[in-house]
Formats: sequence, C-alpha cells, structure tokens
Amino acid sequence: MYEQFNRNRAALAKRMGVPEKILPEHVKIAALTFFKGAEKIATIQCSTRNTGGMLFFEEQFTTAIGLYHSRNLTDAFLRVARLHFAEFWDDAEQMQRPIILATKRADRVVATWNNE
Repeated sequence: MYEQFNRNRAALAKRMGVPEKILPEHVKIAALTFFKGAEKIATIQCSTRNTGGMLFFEEQFTTAIGLYHSRNLTDAFLRVARLHFAEFWDDAEQMQRPIILATKRADRVVATWNNE
C-alpha cells in the first residue's frame, strides 16, 4: 500500500540528506500557510504525520541562492506535487490529508522557516 509514495519519500530524503525515517527535526519548515487569492485556506504545522509533505515543500522552496518564503501553486508545480504524493494525492479527500487538500485548493503557499 502506498508503494510509490514511499519510494518517492525515500528518494526525497536521500536528495535532501536526511534519514529515510524523516522526523520533524529534519525539516527546516515550521509551517505552511495556504492562500486562495487573499483568503487564507489553512496553516499546517510540521508534525510527525506530515514530514514527507513538509520536506517536499522544503525541496521546492530551496534554490541555489537561498530559501523562498512564498510560491505560487502553478499547474507545473501541481504536476510535480501529484507525482510526489502519488497514491496519497488521489485519496486525499477520503483520507483527509491536510497538506494535499490545501495544495489542491490554494493558488499560493507561504513557508515559515524554523529559524524565523
């Protein structure tokens, strides 16, 4: 069950240089706040239940020149997210997966980094 997501999460952990069993202390993002236009949809704190999703956003927010604080959720970004979350993407509504649900509904996400 959820084999593709588990493979994706393991590969992400390797790329990001963290253990395969990702813990909140391995993630630099403290919280994500999702917006649709000016309306705030959700703020999600990093927890043991969502470290794979938080690390995905950390990778997407990280560039060679530093860390982004805000990112538009374009169609291209959503395609990458759908590939990463794999089976979780399709059952997000049924299983109430907050990061994926917010990603699907929002058009922008803002990261709060642990050092802020």
